[in-house]
Amino acid sequence: MASMMGDRRYNQEWGDQSLGAINQRHNEARDFLRRAYAIDRDSLSPDNQLNYELIRRQLQDDVDGHQFDGFLMPFSHQGGVQTLNNLTSQLRFATVADYDDWLVRLGKIDEVIDQIIDLAEAGRKSGIIAPAILMQRIPDQLSAQLVEFAADSPFFEPFSTLPETFPAADRELLRAAATEVIEDTVLPAYRKLDRYFNTRYLPATSMQQQTKSYGLSNSTRSW
Repeated sequence: MASMMGDRRYNQEWGDQSLGAINQRHNEARDFLRRAYAIDRDSLSPDNQLNYELIRRQLQDDVDGHQFDGFLMPFSHQGGVQTLNNLTSQLRFATVADYDDWLVRLGKIDEVIDQIIDLAEAGRKSGIIAPAILMQRIPDQLSAQLVEFAADSPFFEPFSTLPETFPAADRELLRAAATEVIEDTVLPAYRKLDRYFNTRYLPATSMQQQTKSYGLSNSTRSW
């Protein structure tokens, strides 16, 4: 989000999706909400009263929603970890440093995928699983990542059309680095995700649906 908003301090980082980080953000939101309730709303201007209500409502919804463990359903048929390459359409690629930052971020994509698998597995074990009808769309999205050669990966696209204003030596180095990080980190990580999703998570969604059809849904929790 920082990168998309033009704050380039975090161009080499992904958002932390570990359970510890999620709980930490929840605690921070609770603290912020307490501070919001301590504000005398009537002392604010009409415009700021509206601003106050908007942020208070957003914080309250976030804090209240945490109890339902929705974060243990990290997969979405509308995109997500299986389509992280789409982020490139929202980032700036104008300098060699921009591409270098993206390469560093790609080198950490296995950490992101491991975090998502950990969340999904915790949800699966708790019976918090997304609907099968939606999850059935994800294997095709994952298959786009399961290429044999780095140059065919969606993550290589920014490097296939490097600006001609870059020195030829820089373009060559960037493409070589992209090939290496995609082959060594990106492709193995997506193969791991594909195996997990198709052999463990997706079958669990079907099992859950069958359980509900027999009226045994009380044994699981799902939203």
